[in-house]
Amino acid sequence: MKTVGIIAEYNPFHTGHAWQISEARRITGADCVIVIMSGDFVQRGTPAIMNKYMRTELALTGGADIVIELPVWISTASAMDFAEGAVSVFNALGCIDYLCFGSESGSTDKLKQAADLFLLEPDNYKTELKKQLSCGKSFPKARKAAWGFCTGENGDFLDLPNNILGISYLMALKKTKSHMKPVTVKRQGDFHSLSTDNQFASASALRNSMMESSNSSELQNRLSRFMPDSSAFTTFIHGYQKEYPVISDDFWPVLKAKLLSESVWNETYYDLPDELAARIRKQFFSCNTYEELVTALKTALYTRTRIERSLIHLLLDLKEEEVLQWKEHGWAHYARILGFRKSAASYLKTIVSSSSIPVFSRSLPDQGLNPAALSCYRKDIFAANLYESTACMKYRLHPPIHEYSRGIIVSPS
Repeated sequence: MKTVGIIAEYNPFHTGHAWQISEARRITGADCVIVIMSGDFVQRGTPAIMNKYMRTELALTGGADIVIELPVWISTASAMDFAEGAVSVFNALGCIDYLCFGSESGSTDKLKQAADLFLLEPDNYKTELKKQLSCGKSFPKARKAAWGFCTGENGDFLDLPNNILGISYLMALKKTKSHMKPVTVKRQGDFHSLSTDNQFASASALRNSMMESSNSSELQNRLSRFMPDSSAFTTFIHGYQKEYPVISDDFWPVLKAKLLSESVWNETYYDLPDELAARIRKQFFSCNTYEELVTALKTALYTRTRIERSLIHLLLDLKEEEVLQWKEHGWAHYARILGFRKSAASYLKTIVSSSSIPVFSRSLPDQGLNPAALSCYRKDIFAANLYESTACMKYRLHPPIHEYSRGIIVSPS
C-alpha cells in the first residue's frame, strides 16, 4: 500500500483542494490520501471560518481518505513550527510514503535550494540576515534579502505563501530525517485574489463571499462551482448564518477580559516577544474591537499575521514553557482521527499498527496519554470548546456541544 500525506487547513475546502488531492494520488500512485488538518484555529492566527467537523466532511467528499487533527499549538504556529509539527506527526505514523504540498513554483528544485540555505545557515547568510533585521525589516523581507545576497538570484518566489510553506516542509523533512519523499503540485489560481471569476477561487475569496452574502441562497449561487458537488456541500450551505462564519471579532470579549487581568502580564506566551507584549498592554484598553487593536499594533516590524498569531496564543493561553515541553518530548504526541471514508477503513488499521504514538478517534477525557501528551490534548479540547461556545453564542440556534461528546465523521463514499 502506498500512502501520501497532505498538510492542510481547508479554510474552507474547495475544488482547488480537490484537484490537489487528485493530483497527489495520480503523481504518487497512492492508494490512500491522509490529510492532517488544522482544527478550529489556523496558522494565520485566526479562527477557522467554520468548525473542523464541517471542513472534515467536505474534505472526505472531496477525495481525502482519512483526516487527522493537527494540535492547536502547531496549527497556530509560525511556518517552521507548523511544518515541523505536522511532519513529525506524519513521521510518527510510520506509514506515509510521500508528502505532497501545493506551491506557486510547481517544482521542488528552487524550494530545495532555499531550504538547504536556510537550514544550514552559512556564515555569509547569518551575517546578512542579522544586518537586514537590524535595519528594521521584518523576518520574511530580511530573509529574502539574505537569499539574494548569498545566491545573486531573484528572491521574489519567497514572497509567495505556498512557496514559503513548501520550503518549511522541506526543511522539516531534513531536520527530522524523514523517509517521506516530497512532491509538489502547482497551485491553481491566485492566493491573494478575492475574485470568483476564475476556474479556481482562493480560500480568501470564498471566505470573503461568506462575509458578504446576505443569505444561504445567495451564498450557494456564489460558491456552488467552487465546492465539491456533494451532500456535504448541501450541509455546508444549510449551516450558513447558523453555525458560521466565525471571525476573530467574535472572540474579542473573551480576549479583552483576559487582557484586563493583571496576572496575564506576568506570563510568557508562545511566540510573543516582550516588545509586542508591551505594545498590546499599552493599546488594548482603548480599543473597542479586535480589528481596532490589530490596526493599533501594526508596524513595519510586525505584520498583521504576526500580530494575530500572538493574540491567538494569548487567547488560548499558550505558554512558552509548555510549548517547549511539548517540543522536548518529541513534537508528535498522538494522532486524533477526525473522519474517514468507509472505503478507507482498512487503512486505519495500518495506521494504528504502524504508529509510534497513540491513535484514537473519539474525544474522551482519558486516553492513557503521558503527561506531556495529556496537557497538549487538553489544550486542543479547550480550544475546541472555546470555538464551539463562541459560535453558539453568536448564532443562538442550538446549545454548545462539548468536545468530549463529538463523534468521528464517517463518509459513505
